[in-house]
Amino acid sequence: ENEKYLIYDNTLKYINTKMRCESEIYNYLSKKEIDDITIQNVITKLKQDGFLNDKLYVKSYISDKVRLNKYGPNKIKDELLKLKIDKNIIEDEMINIDNEEIINNLTVIIDKKIKNNKSYAGDVLKQKILNDLLNAGYNRDDILQILDKRDLSNDEIYDKEYKKLYNKYSKKYSDSELEYVIKQKLYQKGLKKMQ
Repeated sequence: ENEKYLIYDNTLKYINTKMRCESEIYNYLSKKEIDDITIQNVITKLKQDGFLNDKLYVKSYISDKVRLNKYGPNKIKDELLKLKIDKNIIEDEMINIDNEEIINNLTVIIDKKIKNNKSYAGDVLKQKILNDLLNAGYNRDDILQILDKRDLSNDEIYDKEYKKLYNKYSKKYSDSELEYVIKQKLYQKGLKKMQ
């Protein structure tokens, strides 16, 4: 009996460091080689005492990931599913995500990526940003809607890259062949001179 209280106490300390879901508690206790019956008893007691609630966990997790980590909805959902949380609980809470906040996050991230870009422009830049944000869990349509309103051309980058490529290839090529090689390399980066 004392051992059960000790396990319960240690689990409470584990929960006090940050909010946990049921599968995290199960994994934590399993690693300590505690038998399944004891683990289930501890989980049941934690639920009864109000220390373990997957619904509250999901609500808090979504809020943190949207506000602090700027994750997109798809990544949040995938991460929660990896934690073996009931799909219905996840779906119920995902509906409550503020779409306006997601779009604001997305806009800030896109503008920052465009501003910090030093090497790409046009379709290549658009594709790079799209891939990054799809990996961050945002919806393709939302990303494209914002990207399509942005000017992704950049003459400054073009001029800088042109000079760099000219210096690199002028020793190897000359005249029209040099011009062709440089334009090909610029095009691969999505750079073309705006008229």
